[in-house]
Amino acid sequence: MYNGEFFPVASGRSDDAGGTSGNRSTISLLLGPGTYFLAISDANTADDQPSLFGDLAPLRPISDYRGVLVNSSAATNLTLNYSITSSDVSNQIRAVKPERYGVYFAVFTVTGCVADVVGAGIPIPDGIVDGNDFIAFFNAYASGDPLADVAGPGASGPPDGIIDGDDFIAFINAYAAGF
Repeated sequence: MYNGEFFPVASGRSDDAGGTSGNRSTISLLLGPGTYFLAISDANTADDQPSLFGDLAPLRPISDYRGVLVNSSAATNLTLNYSITSSDVSNQIRAVKPERYGVYFAVFTVTGCVADVVGAGIPIPDGIVDGNDFIAFFNAYASGDPLADVAGPGASGPPDGIIDGDDFIAFINAYAAGF
């Protein structure tokens, strides 16, 4: 996954993660507002970023050049279906590898801020992550207000209807990152 300037997103990659084989890669992140690009292909797709802990291919190819994304597979017409899920909706998208050595690029935009829960003196988000959001979240968390349900199990994914430590961790991470 890459941000709107095509820089790699931290932890935004997966190569058959989680002990699966085949096309079972998963990326689960809290993203701040912005445009993102998802690069999807089959075997031997590489940029200049190393594998993440837990990848089934810990020694996967890596490019010597920054800003380059390559694929060495000559396969064509491969199904690369994917889904993007938020707290509001899950979209299933059909994708096909475009050509030999190709990479399918998906673009999506994230709006809103996880940590932007209130505006200064008003009970609606204001586009600014600040101390007002910090106080509002902790008040909501302490009182069991649904406003505090910001994540699912493992402090990732969409809200799950349960206000617990996963929400606390997700909010702190989002607040520290400024979104």
